Amino acid sequence: VSTASKRSETLMKQFGPCRYCLLCTDMDTGRSRGTAFVRFAQESSVDACLKQLLPLRAVMLDGRRLDVVRALNRDELEEKQKEKKKQKKDRRNLYLAREGLVRPGTEAAQGVSPQDMTKRAKLQARKRKLLANLHYFVSPTRLSVHNLPPSVDDRKLRALFLENAPHGARITEARVMRNLKSPTAESYGYGFVTFTKHEDALAALRELNNNPGTFGPKKRPIIEFCLENKAALLAKERRLQRSKQKLKELHDSHSDEQKLVEVPLEKKAAFMGAAANKKMKGLPTHSGPKVRTKKGRAGKQKLQLKNKKARKASAKPKTFVKNMRTEKDSFSTMLDKHKKVHSKQTPSVRKQVV
Repeated sequence: VSTASKRSETLMKQFGPCRYCLLCTDMDTGRSRGTAFVRFAQESSVDACLKQLLPLRAVMLDGRRLDVVRALNRDELEEKQKEKKKQKKDRRNLYLAREGLVRPGTEAAQGVSPQDMTKRAKLQARKRKLLANLHYFVSPTRLSVHNLPPSVDDRKLRALFLENAPHGARITEARVMRNLKSPTAESYGYGFVTFTKHEDALAALRELNNNPGTFGPKKRPIIEFCLENKAALLAKERRLQRSKQKLKELHDSHSDEQKLVEVPLEKKAAFMGAAANKKMKGLPTHSGPKVRTKKGRAGKQKLQLKNKKARKASAKPKTFVKNMRTEKDSFSTMLDKHKKVHSKQTPSVRKQVV
């Protein structure tokens, strides 16, 4: 912190002698909050500093951009805070919808071609219709760019905006919309550029919008802050979260599979016995000698079938013997009945029967 304070004081001393340079720090962590106060010995030094640094809008110190403004006294600070409380919060950033507007009859409309003015009127009507829906809001960092020549691609669009943005500005998206169904993928003539900071996007818009020196006086760039659909953005965020969750689950499953990969068995001696295998759990279902044949499992099955047939052929026909015994028992029973009846008859009756 002390080193940063010394570097800030050294930077400001070029405009005049300084009484002190106070760097604001967080009371809990002790880290810098990114704000400092410099008190000059003379009022003229303050004017010289603001006169030289304000137009640049980009003073770099240790790779960071500094914003230099005049400090407020206590009374001015209280009045400013009261004004902020009175103002209603514009959560949809509707004030940015007027940025870059070129109306007929104004000074900015002088020299603009009728085709460009017609296109601006159509874009303005579309913007008014969309903003009637409360789901739409004005993005503070994303710009829509119209009237792009066919030769401008994503790389040239990014380079154009970086060239006209403040030093140190970062662009996360620079895309020219194209007809992907066409074999040549020709440009639709418009695109989008997204900055990380609103200040950078605003500076680039004011530098390039309606500028006759960018693409020529007959076809000037039409740049405005892009409209976003809150419901669509939330749905996109949900899809992104689901996709991340699926990728995480897939990664976890692959890592689990890699952990469960079986280590190849090392060579073992013949006298060692059976080796453990994760796919074969528990002891064998039967005990006794293990039958091995030349043809492996198929040969073992054929051998078992052959033995079964041999056992069936050598077995006695139990069903036939049972039938014979049944017939013999019935005949002996009938013969015994006949003997009993014959013994009860008298001799005279026997002679008649004979």
